[in-house]
Amino acid sequence: MTLGQTLQNLRKKNTLSQEKVAELVGVSRQAVSKWETGLSNPDTENLIQLAEIFNVSVDELTGRVSVHNEFPEEIWAKNVKEVKKQNTKNKPQIRLHIFGAIISFLVFSLSMAFVQSKSILIILGIVGIVGMMYCISNIMNLIMK
Repeated sequence: MTLGQTLQNLRKKNTLSQEKVAELVGVSRQAVSKWETGLSNPDTENLIQLAEIFNVSVDELTGRVSVHNEFPEEIWAKNVKEVKKQNTKNKPQIRLHIFGAIISFLVFSLSMAFVQSKSILIILGIVGIVGMMYCISNIMNLIMK
């Protein structure tokens, strides 16, 4: 959200007109209009005054920190729903990669059990290890999303 959008939202939320904000800051209504439309930005002194008028920090005004319009419980509930939705979406992929890791481990184990200096079995064992590592790294990537 831009500075202008934040200013406009806070002004409307506090049921203030552009004229009233201009009067409180000590500028013209046209200056407030330009700030809200993004044609210009308030100077540092005016930013501080605006933050005091709307009871927010300068960081919140400039968009460095979001202005909290929701209760923390609502934010938490929304995040939990998103995480559950993502986990549900990844479950089949995780199962497939776990199955792939098990098969790769079995290929590695069997090839090493019967190796007896046959190079093809050594190569098969290496392929099993690489496949297992690939599957495990994909599982970790899916979990960390």
